[in-house]
Amino acid sequence: MSLHRDLLRGDGFWKTMMSPDSAMDEMAGHMGDLNLGGQRKRLTLPMLPSLNFLKDDGKSGWADALLSEVSKADQCPLRYYLSSRPLGFGIITTGPNSDDISVITAAVLAMNATVGNVMASGPTPASMNKFSSHLHTVSLNVVFKYNIGRRQDATIRAALIVRGFKIQDECDAFKSLLQFPHLGDEAAGDDDWGVKLD
Repeated sequence: MSLHRDLLRGDGFWKTMMSPDSAMDEMAGHMGDLNLGGQRKRLTLPMLPSLNFLKDDGKSGWADALLSEVSKADQCPLRYYLSSRPLGFGIITTGPNSDDISVITAAVLAMNATVGNVMASGPTPASMNKFSSHLHTVSLNVVFKYNIGRRQDATIRAALIVRGFKIQDECDAFKSLLQFPHLGDEAAGDDDWGVKLD
């Protein structure tokens, strides 16, 4: 946790990595004594811990199915980038009015498969509608490609995409469902997100 605090503070990681704190000792173990500037200090962590978002965990071929949704030019750099993220943090951006969100979508799906629930946000409701729709489509495509020729017990499911709205809209839809359960998806009223989930 102290490494994450250091990241948010922007002060660097030196104090935490040199800390004789017992929590750091438990996490990394003793790395031995180093002679630094005439002072002998114990370096607790030789480097920042990193996370591989593309590890297979028994799902051989999953990363290839995911990266097939990205342009050929972006596949190698993205594979390299997602394979070793210090502290599990990464930044991926696109230009303004860019239609290419496949790299961000692939990164979010890789994070979801590795760490579980992921929250993504965007600058406008329209951009989130587009992103949610694209995320749903890419998730289905990856699952379809991965599951081809696999036994039923070795298949995977698409990610559950929940597009949140204003709290008042969510409350109104919930009340409407309580009063009229037969409305189903129509309880939310007319929304702009065109994805019809199965």
